[in-house]
Amino acid sequence: MEENKAASDAAVDEAIANGIVPEALHICLTEGAMTQALLLAADPERAGMALRCYIDGKGCDGFFYGVAFDTPGERDLSYAQGALTLIVDPESLRFMHGSSVDWVDDERGRGFLVDNPNHRRFRGKFYKKAAWREKFAPDATS
Repeated sequence: MEENKAASDAAVDEAIANGIVPEALHICLTEGAMTQALLLAADPERAGMALRCYIDGKGCDGFFYGVAFDTPGERDLSYAQGALTLIVDPESLRFMHGSSVDWVDDERGRGFLVDNPNHRRFRGKFYKKAAWREKFAPDATS
């Protein structure tokens, strides 16, 4: 398991350094999320925007995720999925790679829902440790 983690971390480091996100690291949209994203992207107010996947915070049980239309920033990594462009900042990619995004409209609410298969790896109060702050700092990957 540690070998997989090290290989995964090295692949993310390489993607960040090269600015190219290989398919194995993509955050993928389900068919439902893709359909809804394309409907939302058709709004003239979102013209030229990409779909951003990001980490919005952290609690004891893991990360809080966000999905929104946005304009790419200088440090963002981007890739195409179907007719959409997805963007992710390097820090979020480090923790979200391999995740999937679905569209839900049920008792949980209505909106995009991120499923991160590595979620358990990031649970706990380790965010108080210096190593956590260093790993998640914006300039840690520069």
